[in-house]
Amino acid sequence: MTRGVAGREGGAATRRIRLGLAVGLVLTVLGAQAAGAQALPTGFEQGIFELRAARIATETVAGLLSPSGVVLVPVDRAIALTGMPVRRADSTLVVERSRNAGNATLDYRARRLTDGPRSVQLGAEDLVHVDGVSYLSTVRLAQLMGASVEADRGQLAVTMTRSPPFPVEQAAARALRTAGAPERSVAGAARLTTPFTPRTGGAVVDWTASTVRSTRSFGGSTGSLRSGAAIYGGDVAAGVTLTDDGAGGVRAGTAEWSYRRGIPGSRLVRQFQVGDVLGGGTQLRSLRGLTLTNARLASDPEFASVPVNLSLPQGWQYEVYQNGQLLGFSDAGVRAPVFVPLRYGTTPVQVRLVSPAGDETVRDFSYLIPQSQQQPGRLEYTAGGGRCISSCRTIAFGNASYGVAPWLSVSAGAERTSVDSAARLRPEGGVSILTYSGWNAQFQAAHERFRRASLLYGGAGRIVGSGSYARTFVDADQPSVITTTDQGRWLFDGQLQLRTPIDSRISGWRLDNSLEGVVAGRPQRSRTSVTAELRGGNIGVSYDVDHLRALREAGVTALAVLPRGWHASSALGTVLFDQRSLHALEFSTSMQTGKRGAAALTARWQRGTGIIVSAGFNGALRAMRLTSRLSASRSRPAYLATAASGSVALDGLHRPSLFEGPGVGLGGVAGRVFYDLNADGRFGAGELPAPDVRIIVNGAPVRSDSAGHYRAWNVVPYESSAIVVDTLAFSDFSWTLLRGRTVLRATPGMFNRVDFPLVRTREVAGQLVADSSIATVAGVSLLLENEAGGETQRLVTFSDGSFYLSRVMPGRYRLTVSDTSLDALGAIADPVAMPVVITLVADDPVLTLPPIRLRRRSSAGR
Repeated sequence: MTRGVAGREGGAATRRIRLGLAVGLVLTVLGAQAAGAQALPTGFEQGIFELRAARIATETVAGLLSPSGVVLVPVDRAIALTGMPVRRADSTLVVERSRNAGNATLDYRARRLTDGPRSVQLGAEDLVHVDGVSYLSTVRLAQLMGASVEADRGQLAVTMTRSPPFPVEQAAARALRTAGAPERSVAGAARLTTPFTPRTGGAVVDWTASTVRSTRSFGGSTGSLRSGAAIYGGDVAAGVTLTDDGAGGVRAGTAEWSYRRGIPGSRLVRQFQVGDVLGGGTQLRSLRGLTLTNARLASDPEFASVPVNLSLPQGWQYEVYQNGQLLGFSDAGVRAPVFVPLRYGTTPVQVRLVSPAGDETVRDFSYLIPQSQQQPGRLEYTAGGGRCISSCRTIAFGNASYGVAPWLSVSAGAERTSVDSAARLRPEGGVSILTYSGWNAQFQAAHERFRRASLLYGGAGRIVGSGSYARTFVDADQPSVITTTDQGRWLFDGQLQLRTPIDSRISGWRLDNSLEGVVAGRPQRSRTSVTAELRGGNIGVSYDVDHLRALREAGVTALAVLPRGWHASSALGTVLFDQRSLHALEFSTSMQTGKRGAAALTARWQRGTGIIVSAGFNGALRAMRLTSRLSASRSRPAYLATAASGSVALDGLHRPSLFEGPGVGLGGVAGRVFYDLNADGRFGAGELPAPDVRIIVNGAPVRSDSAGHYRAWNVVPYESSAIVVDTLAFSDFSWTLLRGRTVLRATPGMFNRVDFPLVRTREVAGQLVADSSIATVAGVSLLLENEAGGETQRLVTFSDGSFYLSRVMPGRYRLTVSDTSLDALGAIADPVAMPVVITLVADDPVLTLPPIRLRRRSSAGR
């Protein structure tokens, strides 16, 4: 260590500080032989300090220590480290601080610091110039940046903090937030290119059974059986309905069969069906024939990309989020729009604005995309024909929809039916228009069938609402239960909602209105209600008019959602009045029974009828779903109605799987989770199963059994489905997946095999050592790069130069010291790159690396 040109006696405290710096810390002062040493003012010392911006950004700089113990740091290095925007002119430096702090100006020539209306003359220990570098005391630096600057002379560290955060902190946080955006794009591309492998085998059977019985008679029983299996990637299904014949026997109904085959990736025909299917243009009908379409079996959740192009001052940045997930972002200075993907339904969007000075503002937007809106540029069609099961003899139909633009979709089609010797051709069409501010308007019409129109607003404002009008026709092959001779009916539904502030006891108000009547006639029925949405339920009043029954009825309804700890989960009470007096009273309560069941009890009194009490249950009982309802009153016989349904899936290898269903038409996924000791991806001799591992299949969790097997039957065939293992729930974090997330296109009617091998990771530890000429080995960044490609991992050394990294996958890596750290220290690393090999099997879970040495760069190497 060398000293400055001249020393000056100071106080005892200053001498102790100097002694501590000289003995225990890394204080490097330019020697008398150095060219710039003569420029130091008398009594000042120059040494190495660690300059920190709220522990996000760190840099090793040369600092000054005044005779009285004041720490000075380079102004330009501090400004550059924090990322604060500046303007320079001759001898002045203008710093653009946060929005609430304004700007500050440092005049080097006049030695003056101007902070708004205040102006301070800088003393000899406030501003020092050495070899063309300007040093500012920490107190004046804090005033210049509108921040807090703390100097720790014992640790030779200067820490700068600010609220709002410095731009460098904003950039670091933004880098973390935006780091996943490209990965999501890659994942989306992977889903689009997931291949489909046709398979044959497996079987699934759906069953239903229902019965109604009263105290006076046995109402009857019905049931059904429907089976499915995979044949070369297709789904063949057959079924039959069963009823009792009233004499203790069973009578079989009409049998049905069908074959469906999906062709993922085909633009012309994505799916076709033959046999007993549903089809039609203006309405769905049961028919025996053929249908084909290029529509997906499961609708694509993504709709399109909307351009977000905000007009902002130069240097501002913005990020767009949905439910906390980054959708897109812009960089400072880029004026191209950010295209944000939208989903069907309501897409709430938050836009985070970040100024160059680090200020943040968040704005909320909302986009509403109805299912009727077609993706822009996509033409989707359905066509088919065959023999009608009822209401007509033959039918042929075709319809198509096209996304003209993100805001406009149109549809058109026709249906031809024949009844006896007469045939009818009915064209149909529709249009859907939306705005990204939340408005949506739709119109649909089918000749001699219906006309429908709707208008909806679901934006981010306090008031949202919708209104719809439908006019239906009655004709020869559309039987009607209406006894009038009119040509159809009309129906209007409207809703208006008022959102209240979050801290209000009433979370919202809702006004509902519906009108119904015959064409060219006054409303026959109407209902109006006003509901106040509360935090724990709601209270509503309603008024109903029914001219057909000569009834006018007013009601008050209260719903209470009871807190946890109560056996009942909700209670509902209703009071109804007609023109004369109290008309009816009703009270009902429901309660949870287990995780997937609910029981309900209802008591109703009605004038002229008396009291009716009913109890019911609806729930999934692992192997089936059961629904039962018991009703009794003094004036009517008691009756019990029960219905049950379930499914059985077989794969020929394991015992049958029982679940509540439905199963026909869907696919399953099954496999094993195991510890793969040799990383070959197959369960072999000596390898152990992984029990009680949580697997997420299409969002639904299942767990592996004691043998590591898991099963689920909830996969939509032909479309991409994600199967993910919850590695965060592992008791031993040294094990991880050999392969990451799995995307599958399932074959229907069978279990599709997906195994999850687990491999052991290792911990990597090492030491960074340095020659005496290197300032520090703490906080140095190292990079671990996978030679096979993939993510590069960054690690930072501890105060003693040691480093550690956990959960490193088997493979070959390359460990280097980051260039920024080497430049800050003026050092070179030996070796420049250290090879790291993580083997599959090792006695020690920790791989200890040889030390990496840092030494001063030579003049020629600079």
